[in-house]
Amino acid sequence: MRDEFIEIGTKPIPTAMSKTFNSDDYKMPISEKFIAGLQEYFKLSREEVIRKGGVSDYLIFDSLFTPEVLERNDPKEINQIYASTPYFAFRNPIYYAGREESAFAPFIEKITNKKGSVLDHGCGAGVFAEVLLRKGIMNITLTDIPGPMMNFVKWFFGDKVKYEDNPDNIQGHYDYITSNSVLEHLPNPISTVEMFGEHLNPGGLIIASMATDIHGQHLKKAIDKYKDVMLAIEEINRKSESYYNLQITGSAWTTQNPHYQEMLKQGIDWLLKDMTDKPGSILDLGCGDAWGTEYLRKQLPAKDIRIVGGDIDVNKLEAAKERKVVVEYQDMHNVTGKWDTIFCFHTLEHSYDAKKALNSILNALSVNGKLYLIVPIEEKDPRSYNPSHTQWFGNTDLIKNEVLNNKEVEIVSEETKTRDTLEYWLIVRRKI
Repeated sequence: MRDEFIEIGTKPIPTAMSKTFNSDDYKMPISEKFIAGLQEYFKLSREEVIRKGGVSDYLIFDSLFTPEVLERNDPKEINQIYASTPYFAFRNPIYYAGREESAFAPFIEKITNKKGSVLDHGCGAGVFAEVLLRKGIMNITLTDIPGPMMNFVKWFFGDKVKYEDNPDNIQGHYDYITSNSVLEHLPNPISTVEMFGEHLNPGGLIIASMATDIHGQHLKKAIDKYKDVMLAIEEINRKSESYYNLQITGSAWTTQNPHYQEMLKQGIDWLLKDMTDKPGSILDLGCGDAWGTEYLRKQLPAKDIRIVGGDIDVNKLEAAKERKVVVEYQDMHNVTGKWDTIFCFHTLEHSYDAKKALNSILNALSVNGKLYLIVPIEEKDPRSYNPSHTQWFGNTDLIKNEVLNNKEVEIVSEETKTRDTLEYWLIVRRKI
């Protein structure tokens, strides 16, 4: 019986198969849609699909977790067991049949931004993703252990969602990271939660549930850490929300201030004066409502220059669209894309990790691309009167040393200027 089960799990994705069920028909009940897909993908009858999602095969799968396996608690060995079979592709739709929305309601109600990006970590058959798609939440990425189950998931959803290939080493950054009854299967759940925190956008949220009953695949080692895991998630969520709220509500200056506009204009004029070759792309990082992006576009009207304003404040980005400039979500700690020029005006002091942000910015430069950086150098800690300044630069040492330690870039010029406060004006070029 077990050999048959494992054998089915090794079937590859069909290279040419016309789906007999309509994958776009959201009127079809979720469980029925999956059953139809499983029938076609694995060439099984409906009765066989339902049996494989039932109790008998659950016991077969559970028996793979022998006392010796549980005692060793080896992540690679445990992953190999999950990778050997598509069991959860069958089990998930049967388990949730008829109660998908109610089962996932605690998750769905926390996803308040339908345009936000969602990573479902340990996605199983993708039942939760199907619920989200029906709710109009479309920016979904799925990840689970590579193997026959994920092969089915990729066949079933196609390009409706995106995928991360390694759940132990996720690459993207997300507004929401969901984990439904997954952490109890992992020998090191806290390290997984810490990884979530590294890939959460500012203001993002980890939404997780974790079983506390110990049996079979539910590892005692993981469940013993239940309270610590939940506390770690709460702390990451608290910091994420706190940082984001500080940045969207706590800034002392805004681009509605004529004095600020003049200072910003001087910074952009400095960039333009240094610019000898026409860049293909410019990122105005930390653009706010894109007053500076608009000014930059007016000075460089050529349509073959891509000028983009980037910020984490989605409300300001929405307002910026009225300026008829291109804007996009950009987090300085995880800058996306490659840019010939990055302009960063009074932004780095708003980071939660200045080194991480600076290196992310430098890595986003194309070869020979330049960073134009202006940051305040303040004698007194500004965080007592301007809490959005989450970094305090009392001198230039941290920034300069971080640049000098990066062998792929070089300092082109640096100077300090005094305007409202002492400022560090720095130009860095990427060499390779």
